[in-house]
Amino acid sequence: LGLSVMVAVLALAWLDGLLLALRVGNRVRWPMRQLDQIMTQCPDLTSTPHAAVKPARAPAAPFRLSQGFQDLPLQLQAVLERLIKQARTDSLTEVGNRRQFEEALESEWSRAKRSGEPLSLLMLDVDHFKAYNDHYGHPEGDTCLRQIAGAIRSQARRSLDQVCRIGGEEFAVLLPGTTAPQAEELARRILSGVDGLAL
Repeated sequence: LGLSVMVAVLALAWLDGLLLALRVGNRVRWPMRQLDQIMTQCPDLTSTPHAAVKPARAPAAPFRLSQGFQDLPLQLQAVLERLIKQARTDSLTEVGNRRQFEEALESEWSRAKRSGEPLSLLMLDVDHFKAYNDHYGHPEGDTCLRQIAGAIRSQARRSLDQVCRIGGEEFAVLLPGTTAPQAEELARRILSGVDGLAL
């Protein structure tokens, strides 16, 4: 009798589990079937990015799901671009970082060799920065570096010009298509701009 009761209980538990699995499966399968029908009947949803046309009487959940799938590549692209920018930008001064500088220098050097166009490079090191930082403190030192980066950027304005922070208080300005006399003139303007900050 005990064995019969145990077998009956196990059979009921198994049957109950099977019914639960079927119910859950139907809840998952139904929206997927609906989505499949929509995608099959309306090829515009798969071929046109950001399709705004919702088929008549289409269930809302599968339609939102299909829109989400369409938006996903663009969202991933935006995240990737943001990460690439962060990886190449100095977070303190918001100019290029050393990685950006090295990549740009290699690329521009190769291009200048092929084209025969001039390429100039300015290297800037902030005088007495350690004493300034020690005297006024790190927050003021950070502000100082941001102001200097801004002064450099305000002079190196062309879209080709690349301003980068390559070390603690060291900056570089890569100047494609710029002759030595033009680079010297820009260097004088940068020095004048930094002097004008009166740090």
